[in-house]
Amino acid sequence: MKKLILFRHGKSRWDEGLSDQFRSINDKGIERTHLSAKKLADILDFEPKHVFSSVATRAKETAEITKKIVFPDTTIQFEKELYTFSHLVLKNWIKSADNALDHLIIFGHNPAFTDIAYDLGSEFILNIPTSGVVWIEFDTDDWSEIIKGTTKHVILPKEL
Repeated sequence: MKKLILFRHGKSRWDEGLSDQFRSINDKGIERTHLSAKKLADILDFEPKHVFSSVATRAKETAEITKKIVFPDTTIQFEKELYTFSHLVLKNWIKSADNALDHLIIFGHNPAFTDIAYDLGSEFILNIPTSGVVWIEFDTDDWSEIIKGTTKHVILPKEL
């Protein structure tokens, strides 16, 4: 059994002249990330060995906030390849994950996350909002073999 959790970054600032990669999350993003992280802590049924994040500032900040609340002893690995908006790039990254990892928690971006949730999950999700979380499980022991899984949880911060 493989478990994939997609945690979209918190709502970010729009600073003039600042590159997209370096935008940080705003106050609303911090607040909603806390809400989603607390909900994730309530339902998480495993202790992740590693979590993975895009190198974008807003994703890194979201991962750090969540780490403090949900998995304080877990290492965050920042991956340049996860700074993507393409679901094909993200899907290839997931399918090439180390099979020693039964759980992948990834902090990243739309539209890649929403497209992956639709492609690999069992529920239609129109849009994963900022600080939104989707948990998908796969009945396989090999990441390269994932096709269609079961969407187990969807966390929408506006509903918390």
